[in-house]
Amino acid sequence: MAPLRSLGNIRSAFDDFYARTGKDAVTPFTPPPITATGGNTSAGLTPGNGYRYHVFTSPGNFVVASGVQDVEIFGVGAGGPGGSATSATQVGYTAGGGAGGIFYTTAFEVGPGTHAVTVGAQGSSPTAVMRAAGADTTFVHGSTTLTAKGGGHGGYYGKSYTPSPTQPGPGNEWGRGGEGGSGGGNTYGSTPFAPTVGPAIQPAQNPGIANLTNYGNNGGANSGGPIYGGGGGGGGAGAVGADGAMPNSSGAGGNGQPFPAFAAPLISPDIPSPDRSDWTSEVGPTGLYGGGGGGAGSTNPSYPQHPAQPGGTGGGGDGVNGSTTAGSPSAKNGTNYTGGGGGGGGNSSGQQPNGGFGGAGILVIRYQPGS
Repeated sequence: MAPLRSLGNIRSAFDDFYARTGKDAVTPFTPPPITATGGNTSAGLTPGNGYRYHVFTSPGNFVVASGVQDVEIFGVGAGGPGGSATSATQVGYTAGGGAGGIFYTTAFEVGPGTHAVTVGAQGSSPTAVMRAAGADTTFVHGSTTLTAKGGGHGGYYGKSYTPSPTQPGPGNEWGRGGEGGSGGGNTYGSTPFAPTVGPAIQPAQNPGIANLTNYGNNGGANSGGPIYGGGGGGGGAGAVGADGAMPNSSGAGGNGQPFPAFAAPLISPDIPSPDRSDWTSEVGPTGLYGGGGGGAGSTNPSYPQHPAQPGGTGGGGDGVNGSTTAGSPSAKNGTNYTGGGGGGGGNSSGQQPNGGFGGAGILVIRYQPGS
């Protein structure tokens, strides 16, 4: 075995290296760019764009084999469902669901290791699940979890709540939208007690993370009063849901937020069929995500008519007239992989309306690869 080199020999080698390169020991070390796998990557490098995209439309892992680098991470929670009534009623038109919350970090350092990704899935049940928030989307890095909250459910007639000093009995007919990334809209029977609208909770997520912005807005109110006001729209990533108003108006869903770095032309090949076509149309060239669901209409001749309203741009489901089946027609469902909220279900007379399903979320990582 060759003998260990003396300190003098090591120093001599360093002096020779310095003489040839002009670099000394205080020059900061720059780690190489990352080599990573995970998600859908068929789009690879888009010509003229210069970024590599990892598109997650279902749970998986982002695995960094080597290198350390700042990456961009874009997360969208699943949209909340439109309101779903608990029983047949003459006045049970329901409100739009809130969009999934969105986070976007422009510089998040990752290094070697496996980073778990969860993507909020589309809702699919007309049962009590339709009266809960959409599923979260997350990215895990060691002890840190980045979270995009699922959207809040739309309000509905017959919703119950637990009486309290600020919200006394009787504990029913409370049509406030649910909380979520963006809040669900209110509908008939909204309580006069605070909070009066479905609140957005995405703005409070991911505290202390540098270079990260959260997007989420409140749902629309039932501003016309507890009797005849139409359902409010679900909140969107870019705007609050519109209010329902007395005597004959429901509210449109809040519009989504544009994210040009994740526009349809850049990543559409990585969106699964058969959703790719609708997704491409909703996201478009400006990258719109997170539209709120529209408030439903009522065609019951015994009460003032409430025309249904559209969902917000960026995947929000449309409110519909006279619909009792959860998720049907498909127009009231939020668009998958946009986090759009589900539209509200309407009532033509003595029905139990059910809203649309919230659209699935998405998580995208992009970075400039090494040459």
